[in-house]
Amino acid sequence: MFVLASAFRGNEHKSNHFASKVLRAFSRKPHVYSHFMAGLSPIMLKHPDGKIEHSASFKVDLERFNNALFQIACGLFYYQYKTKWQGGYQVLTNELMALDSPNAVRTNEVVQRVGERVSKAFEGQDRHGENDKIFTYSIISDQQNRHAIYMKFYEGIEITVLLTNV
Repeated sequence: MFVLASAFRGNEHKSNHFASKVLRAFSRKPHVYSHFMAGLSPIMLKHPDGKIEHSASFKVDLERFNNALFQIACGLFYYQYKTKWQGGYQVLTNELMALDSPNAVRTNEVVQRVGERVSKAFEGQDRHGENDKIFTYSIISDQQNRHAIYMKFYEGIEITVLLTNV
């Protein structure tokens, strides 16, 4: 929740969740807050309209983040197919950026292009979810028992979990 609610993209509901749920959780568990703040670095963000914003970056525990998203995808898979997923997975997102590697700019460009292609692949697919301002999802499956679960949080954070047989 912290990673999603503090993301660059998203709507006012994302900001409201950060100001209410995330900050309340931090007040109950200050050690969690200090864990996230340990890697905090100031950065400048450029919006698509050219506006520059002062913000901060932090290191994300990718294994934990990806596992949480995989668990959400497994729940959606079960809801759709009434069976548990027993295979492997890969998480793709348009939100996490590499900032400290020598090839960060190139890596981020590739990630953004892949994200755009995945987003286009899901255009026209049925979207599910009771509140599209908070969360929607779509599932594409093929004959080889491969599945792509596209999730959109807060109208801007796009995450796809690829479910593949190992």
